Amino acid sequence: MKFNFQKTKSILLRFNNRYLIAGVIFLVWVGFLDKNNLISQYDLVSELKDLRKERDFYKNEVTRDSIQIRRLQKDPGYLEKFGRETYLMKREEEDVFLMVDTTVIKVEK
Repeated sequence: MKFNFQKTKSILLRFNNRYLIAGVIFLVWVGFLDKNNLISQYDLVSELKDLRKERDFYKNEVTRDSIQIRRLQKDPGYLEKFGRETYLMKREEEDVFLMVDTTVIKVEK
């Protein structure tokens, strides 16, 4: 196998241009060494996506809760049902029996 000096020389001549060298150095600097490099930009974009999902989740929760609050304020029957189911409230001289499901299915790994 012979070493081709002519081909090596033409490759070196391409990199002899100072504008090309400055451009390559600039791209390496901006792409990897700068504070706002490509890796940190990717991390920021993925964090922004997660935050937007979280924001949408909380908007839906606020909407659902505000609907429930309006219903609790306007409907006394629903208020009583909510208090009985959620906080196990009862009327005087009334007993509440709590039914607990004791069957547990174990999943083996």
